[in-house]
Amino acid sequence: MSDPEAEAAAATAQATDNLTKAIPRRWVKIGLDCEAGLQEICAFADKLWWWGKDGRCDHNTRYRDRYIGDDWNDRVVGAQGRGGCNRFIHFEHRGFDSDWISCGHSTDWYSGETPPQSLSCNTLGPLTKETSSERWLHCPDRNRLCFRSR
Repeated sequence: MSDPEAEAAAATAQATDNLTKAIPRRWVKIGLDCEAGLQEICAFADKLWWWGKDGRCDHNTRYRDRYIGDDWNDRVVGAQGRGGCNRFIHFEHRGFDSDWISCGHSTDWYSGETPPQSLSCNTLGPLTKETSSERWLHCPDRNRLCFRSR
């Protein structure tokens, strides 16, 4: 196969694999990466849904991907955590090395308060099109990051 054909076959295999993972009830959507900013809600751009196999994202469950793959490396513009993951951390290099930014969906507001705006990243700022690895987790303390950057 030529390089473009091989890349297309790999992308199709990854999309099929992601769909297969989504079918059992124990899987949960933990994040969304977009090739465009979230203001466009990825409607007119490629998007990549991330799935967690444990059916949840809570203080006992964390997910990570040391390398997001050739198809999405240095391509992510906007992102949002889902499924209880209120920290969706994007790292500039493979293996969680170098600069990072934390995006996520806040589910931890107090009774009587108006729920806060989503903590998604409409864009990744200086890390736009610079993401190579990612982590997802739930942090019970809204004032803490709850992970070590290195």
